[in-house]
Amino acid sequence: MLSIDTTDRYNDHTLSLVTSCLFLSAAVSAVAAGWSCDRFGRKTTLLIAGLSFGAGTAVVSCAVHVGMLIAGRVVLGIGVGLATQATPLYLTEIAPTRIRGALNIMFQLFITIGCVSCLNG
Repeated sequence: MLSIDTTDRYNDHTLSLVTSCLFLSAAVSAVAAGWSCDRFGRKTTLLIAGLSFGAGTAVVSCAVHVGMLIAGRVVLGIGVGLATQATPLYLTEIAPTRIRGALNIMFQLFITIGCVSCLNG
């Protein structure tokens, strides 16, 4: 079991695992989201993504050791993958035809702004 108290520093492998587990689980769940959207619908997939965000946030905020932190980030990654795949589909379905493209471009713009703002701060 990986256990780190507040006086220890993360080693490179642990830090890499904590960082990459969210992205890996997001990639896997984004692939699975296509099937989920077809099987259960876009709205249900987005609901599952929201529940995943809530559960992952709860686990990460209550983490007392690195294993809990990694598990929480994996659950958050599942929410990221599902939401990233299902949101543009859902927006396309519900949007009026005249603003459909604009809504999808705004979605991508806000994702990009979020990525860039993480780099700066």
